Amino acid sequence: FFSSRRRHTRLQGDWSSDVCSSDLTPVDILSTLPKPTGESITDKAIAKWMEQVRTQPTNDKAWVNLGDALMQRVRENSNFAYYGHAEKVYEQALAINPNSTDAMIGLAWVHGGKHAFDKSVEWAKRAIAQNSSNPLSYGIIGVAELELGQYDEAIADYQKMIDQIGRAHV
Repeated sequence: FFSSRRRHTRLQGDWSSDVCSSDLTPVDILSTLPKPTGESITDKAIAKWMEQVRTQPTNDKAWVNLGDALMQRVRENSNFAYYGHAEKVYEQALAINPNSTDAMIGLAWVHGGKHAFDKSVEWAKRAIAQNSSNPLSYGIIGVAELELGQYDEAIADYQKMIDQIGRAHV
């Protein structure tokens, strides 16, 4: 998730959501999202998942995939407004399925990107409580710990991530 590490400040972009997504309908959420205009893989993924959630608004996995595509857009163009868009989308996935580990991991990713590490760790730990064998949660916690200078803890969580990846390939 966090392969391109840059230090960001609030001055570089607006990371906040103006409206809590629980107050929005799926149509409202979709209307707030920028329409993809290019032909990149990410633009095509955003368009695909926007159409998917438009036609299947109760499909939590489609909402998570849309959130993932929006987060990829942040990585590509550093447009921090996409954090807010992705956050709304992941929250919609959780509104549909409150046990969606993938949506929880998505929110952990969003908050980590915004350098709100306490919230990032909180969401990652919620995901672990739902599914302790998902390596992404441990990696997100490791990133937060690394950023906070908690190196021993980061190493331990990265090791948990590696162990989970190893178990998945056995």
